[in-house]
Amino acid sequence: MIRDASRRLKSANRSALIRESAIKYGSDQLHGPQKPKMVKCVSKGRQKDPHKDDMILTAANELFLSRGYNVPLNEIAIAAGVSKQTIYARHAGKRELLDAVVRRTTMELINSFDIPYSGEEFESSLKKFGAILIDILFDPKRLTMHRLLITVAPKYPDLARHYYNCVPGTIIAELTKRIDAEASTGRLLIENTSACASFFVGLIICENHIGSLMRVSSIPDKIARKRRVNNAVSAFLKIYRPDGDC
Repeated sequence: MIRDASRRLKSANRSALIRESAIKYGSDQLHGPQKPKMVKCVSKGRQKDPHKDDMILTAANELFLSRGYNVPLNEIAIAAGVSKQTIYARHAGKRELLDAVVRRTTMELINSFDIPYSGEEFESSLKKFGAILIDILFDPKRLTMHRLLITVAPKYPDLARHYYNCVPGTIIAELTKRIDAEASTGRLLIENTSACASFFVGLIICENHIGSLMRVSSIPDKIARKRRVNNAVSAFLKIYRPDGDC
């Protein structure tokens, strides 16, 4: 009897302590001691070195342009100063590496036309735009990239389509905004500004670009390019200005 009474007293004291603890620290204490929660450790892994990424893309770009798509991946690794495994850690294969090179080139070209239109005199704005465009068209590296894309287009049509949609698409869209702004003032009589933008680009490209692309004619020098832009702007304004005067 005495032992049972002692047990009941101890049990009552213990329950009182638990309730007191629950009031002080929270109701979870009513259920007795809690197991410590396990904290899951997440391994971040080694972060990729952006400098190595740049070296890989630069080396790949140079070798793709000089040797074509068939250049071995291990030669790209040697030129970049990295291991082949380092390239595979960033790109699934040579096709994906070429894709990264083309996309970087695409962004560089798009950024070239990221020039704010400040509402300056339209003729000078059009000449400035044309000068940027013709310098890009006849840049030896850009010409070589075009040739590379032509050779891989049958095998990777999505890659060529991405470049075509982004680069010419951005050029036309940017030029259309400028023509829209001028047409809204009545100083240009244009029904389809996007078509007119394409027309102006065609005036800049001319037959010389095809000849340079096929290596059957030389790349026009700076003076010839400036003359071409001025002639293109003059012809465009004569066609689309109400008085036909540029």
